[in-house]
Amino acid sequence: MKAGRKIPFKSRSVRRLRASALPTVITVCVLITLLVLFALALFSLDSLFYAVYHDGKQLRDDFNSAFVLYCNDSTLTASGVDVPATHRLYADRPASDFRIEVEPWGLYERVDVRFGNARSVRLLGRVQDSPYEAALWLCNREIALSFAGTTETVGTVYLPFNGINYIEVEGRPFSGKMLHEADVRLSEKELPPVDSTVIARMDKLLKEAVTDRLTLSNAHPLVDTLIAGRTVIIEDGFTGALQIVASDTVIIGEHVHLRYPSGIYLKNEKVKPYLRLGAHSSLEGYAVLFDGNDRTPSSGLEVACNYHQDTDAFFRGLLYVDGIADVRGTVRGGIYLKECYYLPPDGLYAGTLCNVRIERDSTVAYPLLLKGCEYRRREIKSLKKEPKE
Repeated sequence: MKAGRKIPFKSRSVRRLRASALPTVITVCVLITLLVLFALALFSLDSLFYAVYHDGKQLRDDFNSAFVLYCNDSTLTASGVDVPATHRLYADRPASDFRIEVEPWGLYERVDVRFGNARSVRLLGRVQDSPYEAALWLCNREIALSFAGTTETVGTVYLPFNGINYIEVEGRPFSGKMLHEADVRLSEKELPPVDSTVIARMDKLLKEAVTDRLTLSNAHPLVDTLIAGRTVIIEDGFTGALQIVASDTVIIGEHVHLRYPSGIYLKNEKVKPYLRLGAHSSLEGYAVLFDGNDRTPSSGLEVACNYHQDTDAFFRGLLYVDGIADVRGTVRGGIYLKECYYLPPDGLYAGTLCNVRIERDSTVAYPLLLKGCEYRRREIKSLKKEPKE
């Protein structure tokens, strides 16, 4: 290279943006920022929803655990059902502290569990109806039991020591099923004993009852209701779920459906109480009846029946009649009778069950009535609102 020679300078071209493009750039940057913020918000919201869902699921699990614990642990309310008790589900989690309060609701239990401000109220019964868990128990009244018509039983049957006969009634031979010897046990002279504290509580409800005669119609359906009075008439077509405590008479008309958990408690020491379950009607829960004015076996040509169930009627639960029962149709659960009669319009058959199917049911929650039962409880339903009296 010769001295003094100039080297040419090549300048690079510079791209210049017009001022009108600046708003577009800013807009794009803002949109990208908003998208990033939106994505972060979605992530945070999703985390929040997950936390809420997890907390809600944990609370539901805690409620279920508390009720399962109560159903299986008789010491959970050792201080008494009238005194709320506080417990902890998990020793290392203070948030699992819960308060439990138990009170009778008819022949069931109303159990109130609270975790802080969260609350669950459920109705409970017993797993066992009695220590015998019988399909049928008939007191030993020195009269053999007779099956007539289409009668059959499924489950363990407790009978008088005179055994069983299969007889013809109204010119119709027996067409049901004979008992298997393995299903038969010997009954006793009296029915399985009841819990005196329960009876005292129900008697108190009877004494406090002010209603002389109450009629229920389908125009006013009732749910989770407890009523008490002398006489209760349930008109045809009524549907509901309620417990009735009465001292004289309960008439359940035709096509009436008292849904589970319902119940009838009847007791009188002076006059014969009477309960009738009409044709095509159903009662699911319990029917408990005490006739305290006649403790001798029935005799003669006239019998004052305490419980009558029509041929097309359906009963499920505990049927306990300390009196005279004329049972037909279908019974599922446990049936305990002092005496049974078949009472057609023109006849009388002592110690007879006619046209009835009796089947043991171990899935229902039974009322808290009989002594000697296991403690175990069974949940019936959740109560979304307070039951009514």
